[in-house]
Amino acid sequence: MVAYILPIEKPERYVKIHIRRYNPEFDEGPVIKTYDIPFVSTMTVMQALEYLWDQGEYMAFRSNCREFTCGSCAILINNEPKLACMTLLEDNMVLEPLSIFPVSRDLVVDQNKLIKKYEKLRLWPDYNRKCIEDFQVSQETIKRYENIYSRCVECYCCLESCPSLAVDWDSYAGPMLMVQLGRLDDHPLDEVDRVRMTVASGLFNCTTCMKCEEVCPLDLSCPRDVIENFRKKAVERGEGILQGHLNVVKKIEETGKYVSPEGTPFLEEISEKIEPRKAIDTVGFFVGCLADLNFQESAKALVNVLKRNRVTLLIPRDQVCCGSPLIRMGQTKIAEEMILKNVEIFKKKNAQRIITLCAHCAYTIKKDWPNIYKKKTGKELNMEVMDVSEYLIKAVNIDKKGLKSLEKEVTYHDPCYLNRGLGISGEPRELIKRIPKLKLVEMEKADRCCGGGGEVKDGVPEVAEAIGLTKMELIRNTEVDMVITACPHCVKQLREISSKREDKYEICSLVELLDRSYQGGL
Repeated sequence: MVAYILPIEKPERYVKIHIRRYNPEFDEGPVIKTYDIPFVSTMTVMQALEYLWDQGEYMAFRSNCREFTCGSCAILINNEPKLACMTLLEDNMVLEPLSIFPVSRDLVVDQNKLIKKYEKLRLWPDYNRKCIEDFQVSQETIKRYENIYSRCVECYCCLESCPSLAVDWDSYAGPMLMVQLGRLDDHPLDEVDRVRMTVASGLFNCTTCMKCEEVCPLDLSCPRDVIENFRKKAVERGEGILQGHLNVVKKIEETGKYVSPEGTPFLEEISEKIEPRKAIDTVGFFVGCLADLNFQESAKALVNVLKRNRVTLLIPRDQVCCGSPLIRMGQTKIAEEMILKNVEIFKKKNAQRIITLCAHCAYTIKKDWPNIYKKKTGKELNMEVMDVSEYLIKAVNIDKKGLKSLEKEVTYHDPCYLNRGLGISGEPRELIKRIPKLKLVEMEKADRCCGGGGEVKDGVPEVAEAIGLTKMELIRNTEVDMVITACPHCVKQLREISSKREDKYEICSLVELLDRSYQGGL
């Protein structure tokens, strides 16, 4: 083999890479070996591997670019699935094989268990037509092929990172295969009922955490472009709808809210306008179902924190569910009714900017409301939404002097819809760090899904609990006093899992932590 590497006769410097080596024919177990590599700034991980091969280090890895088999070089790079050919080399990188498959040798894995899924799902156009001249392809289908299906290179990065697959390989097809089922569902020749096939292949197991989108080398969004589309089709056909989801739909239709009340609802006892002295801004507060009915202390904390920072709050008492759980379940028609009602409610209050403390609400208002509003009215929705952490950091010069010391060690859990959905990760951490004597201990994989999203918790609770248990192990390893997060869905999920395990640390929302600091203690 002669590698097509960059000219490195005059390297800028040398870097070290650490590679997991294992030959089952000779080795008792895997070992990490370290190599010195001559480095130039545009060098990729693949070129480093090919350099080692040329130097006589005959390790096993896949490199099929010249055979036009894109995606085959995916490996774990610093514990994240990436394509070796697209990842620039850095010093002290750790290279390992994908963990979801048995290892054949070194960085090469045995894909037989995935091939069995391919065979079961019959991932090819299946038809009996003798003549294929009678079909037509719509422009919408062509666009979906161009923007979604043709972009998937089947690299397995999404499979490696999927929290649902990690806890139940057999019940869920996984994001990559769902994309392929979507391709066939839109294929003009395929005659198999792919919607029914997705339901049988764990369609409602996806937490829509968007980790698959984050690791996809081509930024393909399986949850939005494929999963939600299939769920909508399944609901319209009345197939595979889960009992837990039907209960949620009934509750929203009857009460306008996603959950049942525990204690006095926040919206029943709060004034519709909170106006501090010398106010510097006015915003609408979209409370969300959980903060209104289950976690009233979080909603009250947000009011206290924004009042402390001289922000006037408009809090419409008749606001209803944001529509997020309905959209994630595929119940889009009911969601549209909720969204149009909320838009009119906040327009009457003349609220140009909306603040939330729920990641699901913020994501839905930002991503779904404008599309649905334009679809139903033909008009643009000029309404800004900000998570409270983003608002306090970017729009308000938060009162740091009023924050009092809290001598605790805390760790922060990234809500999927806030972190990957809206790109908000640094702001909550910045707020935590501003509290005197509070020590932030970062956990491993702080952004790993807790299982509280995608309506899996209501539809397939055993999968949500298994995902949550995995997350709790990462939290337990930090040995902190408190777990902080910025979404009531995550608070609810983590508290329920923690109570079953009798963990000793407290799980607290970010706004409650800030409010406690302002109040002077825990």
